[in-house]
Amino acid sequence: MANAADDPEVRERAGERTNQVRAAPAVSTQVLSMTRANTTKNTIDLGGRMVQSAVVLLAKKGVQATSSSEVLEASGEPRGSLYRQFPGGKDELIAAAVDLAGDGAIALLDRLEGWPTAEILDEFLAM
Repeated sequence: MANAADDPEVRERAGERTNQVRAAPAVSTQVLSMTRANTTKNTIDLGGRMVQSAVVLLAKKGVQATSSSEVLEASGEPRGSLYRQFPGGKDELIAAAVDLAGDGAIALLDRLEGWPTAEILDEFLAM
């Protein structure tokens, strides 16, 4: 199965957003792999952990039910790091999460071009 982590453009865009630090436990293997840009196996973007956590929580709970505190707790980041990485606060973090998820979806659909519709749907929903 192809995934967005294989797309260098998606990985590059995710890596442009933040600075690198030591890796924290993964929120989701596929979402985690989407944000591994210019990193080694043991490093990941600081803001990337927050973005990954936001993607997962927003998908599960929606925008209104997802708090900044929940994103920070899920990412393992300290409270002050949200505004250091995303000066616009929750709105900027949500925008980054939507960008990441959208980029991953577009990259996946591009790779599946020409596949039978049922298989495209299965791959997309498994994302």
